Amino acid sequence: EAEQAAPAAQAVREDFVARCQAAGLTGTLAVEVGETARLIYRLAALNDLVVLNLAFPPAPQLWAKLTSGFRTIIRRCPRPVLAVPASTGGAERVVLAYDGSPKGEEALFVAAYFAETRHTPLHIVTVHEEAIATDAVLAHARAYLELHELEADFIVRDSGSVADAVLSVVADQGANLIAIGGYGANPVVEALQGSSVDQLLRDAQVPVLICQ
Repeated sequence: EAEQAAPAAQAVREDFVARCQAAGLTGTLAVEVGETARLIYRLAALNDLVVLNLAFPPAPQLWAKLTSGFRTIIRRCPRPVLAVPASTGGAERVVLAYDGSPKGEEALFVAAYFAETRHTPLHIVTVHEEAIATDAVLAHARAYLELHELEADFIVRDSGSVADAVLSVVADQGANLIAIGGYGANPVVEALQGSSVDQLLRDAQVPVLICQ
């Protein structure tokens, strides 16, 4: 707790104030004490969005996945999480990974809102899997976007991983924001089988918006 008043903390406060003033924004900075992941997902309930520096994405090893603070925040956070790599620009083109699942629906809602309010192009990526009725999933997404008078580029891949397909479209389209639903399976099962969210957090060079 003594570190709350230390020079390092004061330097962070001063930098935060300077950045807000330079951007013409009003902001509040709180220096908290405790376990990082627990503090973040508790404070998230009072806000609309959590923004995290993507300095330590979930590692591919099983034990590292199960003990990852980043995964804990995503699983328990009641709000969307924007994971931002060290160097990034503005978000003018969005790629959405969509499979029709409940968390995928949340990602669709958020991506559509972002595209509508920011007037950004939207690219929707779906990978055909046996468990997914692809035609029905895409028809639902199209109907939702038509309701909001939005157009999107739909890309369907017949095979391969979702993360690889998304990253390919990001590169082809020069996109600078990825939207995807959060973890859907049991934590242990997901750690064993692998997760598109984890792969995107490790490999993407653009911000990843994870919707709950």
